[in-house]
Amino acid sequence: MCKSVICAMKCIILSIIIGMIFGAMCCCKIKNNKKMQRKANKALNAVEDFMEDMPQIFKHQK
Repeated sequence: MCKSVICAMKCIILSIIIGMIFGAMCCCKIKNNKKMQRKANKALNAVEDFMEDMPQIFKHQK
């Protein structure tokens, strides 16, 4: 059982490290690419607008 716990912890730590590396790479690409920066801002604004409209959507369904 101890080996499986150690293996699970190694997998979790490895996935966190890989996620951090991937995030850093994407962050650098977005900062250097103006077109991608604009698309990311548009997507973020769309999600923000959608989240603001959620209470109104649920009020109308009742």
